This record gives sequence, structure tokens and C-alpha cells, in this order.
Amino acid sequence: MELPSSCDVLVVGAGPAGSAAAIQLARAGARTVLVDQRVFPRDKVCGDGLISDALGAVSTLGVQDAVAREATPGQELHVYPPYGRHVALFHPRSDFPALKARLAGAGAVLIDPIRPTPFERFFFREPVNGYVFEIIDQDRASHFDQ
Repeated sequence: MELPSSCDVLVVGAGPAGSAAAIQLARAGARTVLVDQRVFPRDKVCGDGLISDALGAVSTLGVQDAVAREATPGQELHVYPPYGRHVALFHPRSDFPALKARLAGAGAVLIDPIRPTPFERFFFREPVNGYVFEIIDQDRASHFDQ
């Protein structure tokens, strides 16, 4: 894509803030150019989730339909402090054997729980950063609503 030779506003950085600013400026009539150092779309873990405030902003910007076409709703995510390096996810129990096989094939270390719980679960340590993930039977998710 070729950049125009001039513009009213050049927005550098096409993250959430830059994109929102460019949308609003263009709507206000400014000849706006939005640039980023990377090519889109790209996978970016820190941008893979939208909190409720972000959903409101997406609606205000009028891009909710475009976001909805690309979005996949999640079930639940427990995030623990960085010093704990632990994340818990709900997943269908029926898929545990296949998931364990895929994880092991990718180099993850599977870890059995050390104490019994009223629900099925297992842990794995991912090989790159050493983060520990807990996979919990999603059919028992109501146990966590207490």
C-alpha cells in the first residue's frame, strides 16, 4: 500500500488507542493516515481479549459488527499474579485425552494434581516460558460460582 503524499494527521501505532483516534479524526473530516510497524492481522496475546469497557468503546466507534465477525467468545479465564505464573481454563472433559496428547506433542510437561478435587483437572507447563496452566472440566464450572 502506498502512503499519500500529505495528510492532516498521521497516527503512528495501529493498536486500540491509535485505531480509535484515527477513526474519530477521519469521521471529523481530517485526512488521516494510520501506520504501524507490523502487518495486520497478527496474533497478539495481549490483544486477544476484550473486557467490558473495551466492548463499550468498540460500540461507540461503530465497529462492533466487524469485531463480532472476528471474535470467538471465551468461557472463563482465571489469571493469577505474575509471580505465580498460573492460568486456569475451562475445557470439555470429553476432550481431555486429545488435548493432553496435543500438549505433550508440542513439548508441554503434563502435571497431575497433587490433591483430589470434586472436579476433573490437570496441569501442564508450557516449554517456552515455563507458565503453568490448569485445565478444569467445564461441566463442573458451577463449583467455582460459590
